[in-house]
Amino acid sequence: MIILHATCVESEGRGILLQGPSGAGKSDLCLRLIDRGWRLVADDQVILNSSGSKLIGCPPISLRGLIEVRGVGILHIAHAISAPIYLVVDLVKFDSAERIPENVIWYFGSHKIPKIQICPFETSAIEKISIALKEFYNNNCNKLHL
Repeated sequence: MIILHATCVESEGRGILLQGPSGAGKSDLCLRLIDRGWRLVADDQVILNSSGSKLIGCPPISLRGLIEVRGVGILHIAHAISAPIYLVVDLVKFDSAERIPENVIWYFGSHKIPKIQICPFETSAIEKISIALKEFYNNNCNKLHL
């Protein structure tokens, strides 16, 4: 078990881990994903546990259902208790994202998780996440395709 400074959301049983420094846009992108039907798993801190062949993300008990919305405050919203991690999204500044990335795998113990870099404030950020999930998992089958 490890706790990461990250945010986790899920859709249709697939969790994504949003990573980046404080102020990078994790909660902002999370809110936009929630608006598109995703569910919050954890904001700011994500506990990662290995469960067989899956890497599971969940919130610390004290933070379940809570999300910090800058300028508004801490809100309690509908949430999932946990989610298997299918994609890691590194949040970077616009000019820092690799145009054609080479290192597309994030390693956690024996787990290999696809990883992308995006600027969270780009209009296309959510679409890039959806495209990456489809590309890495062979158009909606849950088997990793690299």
